[in-house]
Amino acid sequence: MKSLLLGVNGGASNTEFLLTDLSGKDILTFTINRGINPWHCGVHQTEQVLRKGFGKLGNDHLQNIAYAYLGISGCFGDSKHNSEIETFISQFLPKFTLAGDLYSSFRAVSKHKHGLLAIAGSGSSIASFSTRGTFFFDGPAFGGRDFGYMLVKQLQKGHLDSKLHLKDFLEEQFENSKILNESNLLQKDTLPEVLKLSNAFGKLENDSKVIGETDIYLDLVIDRWVYKIASYIEKYRDDLGEEYDLVLSGGFWKLEYIRKNVIAEVKQFLPKLNVLYSENVRPVRGCVRIARESLNVQ
Repeated sequence: MKSLLLGVNGGASNTEFLLTDLSGKDILTFTINRGINPWHCGVHQTEQVLRKGFGKLGNDHLQNIAYAYLGISGCFGDSKHNSEIETFISQFLPKFTLAGDLYSSFRAVSKHKHGLLAIAGSGSSIASFSTRGTFFFDGPAFGGRDFGYMLVKQLQKGHLDSKLHLKDFLEEQFENSKILNESNLLQKDTLPEVLKLSNAFGKLENDSKVIGETDIYLDLVIDRWVYKIASYIEKYRDDLGEEYDLVLSGGFWKLEYIRKNVIAEVKQFLPKLNVLYSENVRPVRGCVRIARESLNVQ
């Protein structure tokens, strides 16, 4: 009887392999520092990385794998690349699932099969995993995929170049926001100092006005995250079952001020909601957890 489980998690920059026994005890783990998302690197590189990983596992281990789950960015749903990649994997693994990487990120933290994943990093989105299937929604990002780097890393740690689409969006948001009315830091007829900054200016932490504006921006971000999370949980509550979790994922949540305030305010609406966050989570752990569940179902 085959006695090993394999998890593979890969994105645009690296790919992690984790081999365990059926109880989840680690046997072998390693990372290949190459991307595997077929939309970014092409199917050829995806297959190259997988071939290298399977080679490092060795034939003895490969032949003893009872089930494998591969959570690869870009392979969710009906990706046009999936059938080609699955044909390649089947040369090495008879029983496996190829999927995107979001569900394994959720399951790396949550033991429940259903729930929501709030992603806040270089991009911003919410994923819902329910009996109705998996659904994705735009998060409350300012400027789409620029959000995490622009608003968090540059505002908090560096500089922010003026971007017209961000300026226009924020001005529209502040015009309708109670935050604007409670502060004299922003005026409708002036461009916020934050948006005037370029690399020629000094550090943000030396400018009290900019820091004040940053606090206002972050408070607005908190309000929008709370609204998005609470509304989607209400929308899918009947499909989530009695036990489900909200998992926070992405570098943005490392900011304790943001994370704690979002959690506290969401719980005002949903006091029984279980919110999970782990700064050092390894999504490949979720891959192994799903593989073990898939094996038990068969």
